[in-house]
Amino acid sequence: MNIYRCLGSIKSVNPEILHKGIKNFVPNIKGRPRIFGYDIELESEELTFYINTYDEKEYKIDISATGKEKLFLILEPLKELLIKSNSKFDLIYFKEDTEGNQVSEEYVYFQNLA
Repeated sequence: MNIYRCLGSIKSVNPEILHKGIKNFVPNIKGRPRIFGYDIELESEELTFYINTYDEKEYKIDISATGKEKLFLILEPLKELLIKSNSKFDLIYFKEDTEGNQVSEEYVYFQNLA
């Protein structure tokens, strides 16, 4: 099984707007505010999707999908949403084995952090 993982970060985005925007292409995504921060997440057999923040200034992205095509079906609308919201962010991806070990080099999907 080909598992692809994306890691990244986002700066300067409203968590409610981010969550609502992601619901347009991942309808069953869950989001919730915490005392410090915000969580956006989904776990299924084919996709795990996490965007978390503790300070609502910087968000960490961790997305895994079974197959590069499935990952890109999530990354492309996420990239467009973040560009439209004038966010600064970076997204890198790589292939993993079934134990979660990185087995390919890292590729930059998008980066506009200064």
